Amino acid sequence: MTCSASYKKLAVAGSSDSFWTSASSSCSSLSSDSNPKDFDKVMGDDTDLLDACPPNSRDEPQLLISTSTTPPPLSAMISDTIPATTSYCNLPSELIVLIFKFLTAPNDLRSAILACKTWCSCGVSLLWSKPSLLTVSAADRMVRTIAIPNTIFPYADYIRRLNLSFLAVDVTDDMLAQFATCSRLERLLLAGSIQISDVALKQILVRCSGLYSLDLSEIPSVTDSLLESVAAQCPRLHTLYLGSCPAITDDSVVKLARSCPQLKRLKLSHCELLTDRSILALMEHCQQLVEMDITNCSLVSSDAIHSVFDSLPQIRDINLTLLANLTDAAFSSILPTTHRFEQLRVLNLTSCALITDDSLARIIPAAPRLRSLALTKCDKISDESAGAIKTLGKHLHYLHLGHCAKITDHFIVTLVQHCTRIRYLDLACCSKLTDKAVFALAQLPKLRRIGLVKCSNITDHAIYAILVSPTLPQTLERVHLSYCVDLTEQAVAALVSQCSKLTHLSVTGVPKLISPEYQKFCRAPPAEFTAHQRDVFCVFSGKGVRELRNYMQEHPKTAISAADMGNIRTAYRRIALAVASMVAEAEMEIGEQSSAPMSSPAMTTMPPILAQSNGNLLSTSAGIIQLSDITIATANSNLATLATAATAGTTQEMEEDVEQVEQDSEDMEDIVFESGSSSISLSTVEMAAIHAFTNPENRSDELDEEDLELDAIIVGRLDDLIGVPSSGTSTR
Repeated sequence: MTCSASYKKLAVAGSSDSFWTSASSSCSSLSSDSNPKDFDKVMGDDTDLLDACPPNSRDEPQLLISTSTTPPPLSAMISDTIPATTSYCNLPSELIVLIFKFLTAPNDLRSAILACKTWCSCGVSLLWSKPSLLTVSAADRMVRTIAIPNTIFPYADYIRRLNLSFLAVDVTDDMLAQFATCSRLERLLLAGSIQISDVALKQILVRCSGLYSLDLSEIPSVTDSLLESVAAQCPRLHTLYLGSCPAITDDSVVKLARSCPQLKRLKLSHCELLTDRSILALMEHCQQLVEMDITNCSLVSSDAIHSVFDSLPQIRDINLTLLANLTDAAFSSILPTTHRFEQLRVLNLTSCALITDDSLARIIPAAPRLRSLALTKCDKISDESAGAIKTLGKHLHYLHLGHCAKITDHFIVTLVQHCTRIRYLDLACCSKLTDKAVFALAQLPKLRRIGLVKCSNITDHAIYAILVSPTLPQTLERVHLSYCVDLTEQAVAALVSQCSKLTHLSVTGVPKLISPEYQKFCRAPPAEFTAHQRDVFCVFSGKGVRELRNYMQEHPKTAISAADMGNIRTAYRRIALAVASMVAEAEMEIGEQSSAPMSSPAMTTMPPILAQSNGNLLSTSAGIIQLSDITIATANSNLATLATAATAGTTQEMEEDVEQVEQDSEDMEDIVFESGSSSISLSTVEMAAIHAFTNPENRSDELDEEDLELDAIIVGRLDDLIGVPSSGTSTR
């Protein structure tokens, strides 16, 4: 390869516009490290291999300068401003590798290794360690490259992680056999590869005995025989995913448990032949497990789950979805004094219909840092569980309560009072909830996604409560309102216009929105839907939300002026203030054991647009609304009671909030609600209550790297439950 060719190679850069400068400067190291010919020699034909198959690049590299320009001599590429004694290539190899690990963009790393032979030898293994194979053609190029004999670098040995799950149905036995030369493979993901046989899988297992992570989910050829081969060939295995492999039985799982004691993550979801025998063997031999998924292993009993909690105090994520036989007996021996699950972050009890409040009263106090709790279709759960769940406080971020039909507004009131960092809340089919629940939820400062599907008592009041929240218009990303039949297009128009980050809105089955003028912006319904389901389908995502927003803002029927929105905020802030004070008063008076309903404001149907507000009457184009039970006097009385109790030391957090507000004069000046020609200035006592309910937490989240990764996984799982595609990181 000529110097001109080298110049062209160096002209190829990734996402960093500054690469050319750094690459040119780096070439100065050739003067003290080697002569220019060595550069061409060490790159040789292997540089062409890098061009033919950039393993981590989705797009073709972009040329920062024209390759038709006559290249200068190599000496001209060396900066005169850098002393001849300076050589970045003289850094220890270990340090160079460490620096290269910060080049997260594959094209940047690829460009860096073309600078000099030292950088190449240090970086080429990183470039090839995790090839991105998103298409069949990319996989074919990779196979051809690693099959070339006598290359300078052993490319096959550099590959540590191989993810073929994006190709899934296109992966064949022949393709898999070519990758058997990657003898140092550590992670292999083959989920959904339905064409491969157990013979091909066994062959690659023999060659890649160093595997510590293996995903064989949804591969019908996975049988007991193959799983026994995994146990025999991969004793270092840490992670094994076998979801939807229905042919495996207890015999192979028992052998796996005995041979792979280092297992930490195991997914056996939908392996319906497994029984307690498998679980007990795992508990005996694999006591390092931190993640376990036995979804729909319907033959597993409460006794086996009892042993899980007795054997794995370090468990971090456990999925018990669809264990129809699971009862309170599984948690009967758990006591906070003797059992502590400090690492438990994710507990999924979806469709465990026999679970009651008693189970939550035992497991939650023993797992005080739960991040995600899924109780969908646990229809025996009632308001009584609010007392246990609220103890999770700031740690609870994701909560699924869909189809828990017994819970009422009081549950939500208690939840909001304590669990102030909730990001995602699903309340689908909680038919007893009313607008009051949403008024309370509007106080959550970090709420991003809310599911209110088939909450038939929800009206426009709830939507406007969201809009006057101090934070929700800036944080909400997904809102599910399907079959909330009393909603109007005006309220939905206000929602989409004010929530700037909204990327997903479902209003399927809402009569006022089932119209061609709106449905033309929605997603196409799934092909398997019936004719009726297709007719009422109304889900907006991404571009559809933006187009709906623009259309509604321009249409006279749904357009809302700034003045109208100001009047809405004025009126509903009053309501929110009164409800907030009642929320706190109800919490203090009722106590965690009582399920008595909260006193509620009387609200009539919300008109399309508020024109003005005057005292306790809202004058609108649709008539007069009497806010008889939520006068400012009532609010002030409740707030005074609340602040007095706080000052007396009823709750430490409220006392701290009162003190903070009294010291913060700027907040006192800002909380002034304009109402027509007059204004309502709030006292310090009222300010304290507002601060307590609208800014319950001022501390930043303290998340470690593992927590951040977990957040992405949780979001994907919760979106799967509600039936929408996740925008989070794939769990694969």
